[in-house]
Amino acid sequence: MGEQVDSEKKYYRISEIAEAIAVNQNTLRRWLIQYKKFISTKKDGKIKLVHEDSITTLEKIKGYYAESKTESEILDLLNDDAEVIREGEFEASGDKEPLRKKPDELMNEQMDAIHKKLDLVLEQNNELKIEVKGLKQVTNNRDAVLMNLIREMQETKKQIASAIESPATAPKKAWWMFWKT
Repeated sequence: MGEQVDSEKKYYRISEIAEAIAVNQNTLRRWLIQYKKFISTKKDGKIKLVHEDSITTLEKIKGYYAESKTESEILDLLNDDAEVIREGEFEASGDKEPLRKKPDELMNEQMDAIHKKLDLVLEQNNELKIEVKGLKQVTNNRDAVLMNLIREMQETKKQIASAIESPATAPKKAWWMFWKT
């Protein structure tokens, strides 16, 4: 590759990177816009410079396009790739020097996040179990009350039916003998 613009910072011109990875400069500029979240750049006047750590990302993008991947598929692949530096992993300074994290640190952070989510899921599971127990108790009480009401209604129907049948079996009197028993 050509000489570095700044020997301490390790930034390269777009023309140098395009030549090194055998890609057209216009294509490289388009990629810098499309995938700016994954590529560290800075401007030196009108010249756009790319950090050397982003060259491997650009080579991966080139390979993905060679495999006929779409832009959305490439974005997903870059998001899933632990080796790719993301926008949030750069310092707040204007140079945007990447802050490299060790794979162990990244894995520990991911494990901590997974454990937190697991704890949250377990807590929600316990709350749901308690709620289900309460609902079962409420439904059992409701069912008991309904069964009692059904029994009472059946007894009432029997009493009504027996009351209706009993006058029919008694001998009928003439209407004018109502005072006789």
